Amino acid sequence: MAISIKVRLLIIIMAALVGGLHGEGIYFEQIKSRKDPKGSPGNPTLIKTWLDGRQMRIDEKSTTLIDQVTGKIITLDHDAKSFTVLSGSSDQLKKDIADSVTQAVRDLKTAYRPTGLTKKIGAWPCSQVLYTPDAGPGGKAVSVEYWLTEELGVNFYEVYNIGPDPFLKNLEPYARRDRSLLDKLPRGFPVLTITRLDAGGNPVVDELRLTKFEKRKIEAETFKVPRDYQ
Repeated sequence: MAISIKVRLLIIIMAALVGGLHGEGIYFEQIKSRKDPKGSPGNPTLIKTWLDGRQMRIDEKSTTLIDQVTGKIITLDHDAKSFTVLSGSSDQLKKDIADSVTQAVRDLKTAYRPTGLTKKIGAWPCSQVLYTPDAGPGGKAVSVEYWLTEELGVNFYEVYNIGPDPFLKNLEPYARRDRSLLDKLPRGFPVLTITRLDAGGNPVVDELRLTKFEKRKIEAETFKVPRDYQ
């Protein structure tokens, strides 16, 4: 079974929190919303995330469980009371992460640009960082606007530090040749992320807003498949 892009991203995102835990668990909530090319807003979606050590759970419409130690990725279908197990150690996933690392190193040199703008979003003081990668010939133009806070003790660059091919480990040989790469790593955790995709002049805007962030003990049952699921 192919691993979906969503699950691949979840594996990468997991490390954004691992680096800042120091023995604590984390629970946070985000609201995801989208505006279509006509500017009409879609229905907002609540995303809940739990993380403790090397285990992660994300609840949206379904649930995704990730265990970095075993390499298992489990998706739960609550309506059908069923689950699917994927392998997080597959050759395809390793290739996906390696490709992500290569692209991220290229992006660090040119694509991330702190603007110097600051504002308070919710309870958190934030700084703006713009991400504008090269779409390439025939590619879709994408731009991302991050509003990052350093008050949560979690760094944005740790997003890539996970899986069979960790980003920071792979960055080391590049950094030895160019120490300025480390200085270009964005600091802080995204409170607001606005992604704009221009597909042939029809822009789509996705917004992901942090609404709650807690460091606390996470019960072990949170990361287990319910007994009555098949």
